[in-house]
Amino acid sequence: METKIKLFFLLIFVPLFAAAQNSPKEIFEKGVKCLENQDFENALKLFKKYSSQKPADANGHFRQGIAFWKIEENDSALICFNQALRLDSNHRECLFQRASLYLEMGENEFSHYDIDRVLSMDSKNAEAYFVRGQIHRNVKGYDEAISDFSTSLKLNPKLYKNLIRRAEVYILNSQPQLAAEDVTAYLSIDSSSVEPYFILASAHYYTKNYEKSISISEIGTKKFSTNEKIWEINGLSHFEKKNYSQSIESFNKAISLKPEHKMFYQEKIRSLVFQNTKENLFRLDSTGFIFTEIKTANFEKLAKSVKDKKNSYYFETLLEKFQKSFDKMGLDEYFMLYFGYSFQKNFSPYKLRNDLTELEIKENFERQNYDLCLKNCKKFLEKQPFALDGFLYAAVSAFHLQNYKEYEEYFTKYSMFLNAIAATGNGKNFDNAFIVSCVDDEYNLTDYFGLRVEGQSLVSKEKRNFDVLKVTGDSKINFDLYFNIDCFFGKY
Repeated sequence: METKIKLFFLLIFVPLFAAAQNSPKEIFEKGVKCLENQDFENALKLFKKYSSQKPADANGHFRQGIAFWKIEENDSALICFNQALRLDSNHRECLFQRASLYLEMGENEFSHYDIDRVLSMDSKNAEAYFVRGQIHRNVKGYDEAISDFSTSLKLNPKLYKNLIRRAEVYILNSQPQLAAEDVTAYLSIDSSSVEPYFILASAHYYTKNYEKSISISEIGTKKFSTNEKIWEINGLSHFEKKNYSQSIESFNKAISLKPEHKMFYQEKIRSLVFQNTKENLFRLDSTGFIFTEIKTANFEKLAKSVKDKKNSYYFETLLEKFQKSFDKMGLDEYFMLYFGYSFQKNFSPYKLRNDLTELEIKENFERQNYDLCLKNCKKFLEKQPFALDGFLYAAVSAFHLQNYKEYEEYFTKYSMFLNAIAATGNGKNFDNAFIVSCVDDEYNLTDYFGLRVEGQSLVSKEKRNFDVLKVTGDSKINFDLYFNIDCFFGKY
């Protein structure tokens, strides 16, 4: 009899106990606890269960959205936030979180709309001003961004992240001194991340205090050696101090950390030019590198140099150096190698347009068959060893194949040859004509300058030969671009 009574009580109270454990309130509270403990998968399961039992409660959908966001399922998070706001259009926390999610997704207009609604409900919400400051920053409303970050900081002086974000905007708004003040204040509070070191080094860089920038960035590279941006600003500052070997070393480190970042290679190449080229041989102006002696006026002298075995510009000497250490050559050597090739027996100023390899390169490139394209480029460069388009196609193909070592080699060669040709003049008249050894390089150069060719004419002047291209740029105004093509005729 006693056993039957116990069994009766078990049958009655166990289900009731289980039901109490699984009540919507208990499920919700467990879900909140999981969110606090960063157990987002279980939080998501619990809030889904809660919403199935309480579909009209906006809080369940809202919390579900938070859990989705935390596991980086942004679209699902947005659906949940939308549902919560359909149930309660004035759910301020949901509006704030949806604004933050939109901001993360790059939807600045939607984010702005939501955060303005939050601020209309609570004009002293420091976090909301912080979010709106980031929106303004994204759309280049720098003055508005600074104002919002300042308001946020005034409302909550302990919201220190405003300092770092405002400093970033000060940099963008050409106010590096104010940026330095903000970051210095931030570092006195928190020095656990690389960003303040990067921004402070950048602020000193933009105020041309390169020694201070180097000092700060070197602290950053020691503390955060796996961050490519701190190595980049270190490299840029060393470049300005003419510490070219250190600059190259820093860019190499940045490249090793993020080889897909093309700008690092360009910055390294600029350092290579200055390290490997004697200062008296070129200058840098608004149009780029300009040679002081390698120019149309000295054509005859240049022609003699590449043929003279005792001259440092002798073609065979430069060719050997190019094959062994292309990254140790100066800009002048690149041009003289390119120029010297025009005096070799196998030189032709006109590439064989029907050459099968060249056609295959373009066909495979258009089909995104980069492996075959790269192989064909290598074959093509055996026949045309200084063809700029060969280097360019090879570089882009290698990049797509994530073969960054070959990308760097071909891109460096392409950039050095192109800059070397561009450094022979400015193309504005006969005396300052660019010196080219083949027709294709006239078009390579116009592409490099972002110009469109409208027409071409052959002109002779004082026993010299020129191609004059009629070109247009962004201004849509036609003007002439002059190219010395004496190499085509092999007169010297």
